[in-house]
Amino acid sequence: MVQATTEREVATVNGVTWDPETGEILGGVEGFAVDSLERLEWWVGRIRDLRALSAADKVLADRASARASATQRAADGLFERFRLEAEPLARVNLPSGRKSLLLAHGEVYFRRVPGGVDIVDEAAALAWAKDNLPGAVRIEERILKRPVIEYAEQEGILPDGMVRREPEERMGVR
Repeated sequence: MVQATTEREVATVNGVTWDPETGEILGGVEGFAVDSLERLEWWVGRIRDLRALSAADKVLADRASARASATQRAADGLFERFRLEAEPLARVNLPSGRKSLLLAHGEVYFRRVPGGVDIVDEAAALAWAKDNLPGAVRIEERILKRPVIEYAEQEGILPDGMVRREPEERMGVR
């Protein structure tokens, strides 16, 4: 359940209230301590409830995103399918001196789009740029951690700018 307040939106599941934007726990845990097996069970259960809700929200968001993408592709396809027919008709019906035509279901408008360059063959364009315009080529450098870890283990030396993170046992909840 999500509730709107005058200050901010909050969410509550099984008595635990949090800020959906920050994840901050706002209520439902006052005076609570994990000091017994029963309370450990409750704590693990609430974490699992929240993770299940998060997973369900992600599925819904992914579906909504996929639906929005498909709808946008359909709108773009419809636009491209009839654009060449619609453009001359819209132009002849423009009010004098105007660049837009108001219609019952929306607006058709004309705007100048600046020219530019479209890369249609990345490999050919990159080869040309390397030879003729090196400043147009971005070379990305990254440190691969696995070779550094192997080097540090073999040589006993940790390169500058790095710190060792010792292995540790961490608790998790599933």
